[in-house]
Amino acid sequence: MTSDGLEAMALQAGPRPACKGGSQGVPSPPRSGPRGPGRGRPRLRRNVSAAGLHHIAGVLAKQYHQESVLTFRYLPRTALDANAVDIEALGVDARCLHHALVADPVARDRLGGGSVTTGGRLILLVPCVDLALARKFVAGLGIDWSTVRVRYGAA
Repeated sequence: MTSDGLEAMALQAGPRPACKGGSQGVPSPPRSGPRGPGRGRPRLRRNVSAAGLHHIAGVLAKQYHQESVLTFRYLPRTALDANAVDIEALGVDARCLHHALVADPVARDRLGGGSVTTGGRLILLVPCVDLALARKFVAGLGIDWSTVRVRYGAA
């Protein structure tokens, strides 16, 4: 994933049955090696038209049983059009995320859900204005904020 490219990210409101792609919420990352590159999550090219991006999102949503597929363009924190943050943390399972969202309707409604990979990586894409709420929500999951990766961009 490049820091300035578009990346398709999946977001769901709660746990779904395990996906064929190897995750609950986000397709598996691309693999290299004996099986060859590109066997996991599809990578997007920089010059994809809006129609092409919508088509790719539809394919991902269907293939991985997602409620929605979001795009996120990584930007410097100070960029004028940075309106969202990508928050990633290790040590969460889908059941824990589901229970936390059910228990906190404000976080559920404002954060819009999240994804957890089979490796236990939490992924939240939230508006910058909700960063404090996301930080509190992540802390409620038992995650030390100093271990969380936060990247700014435009959703």
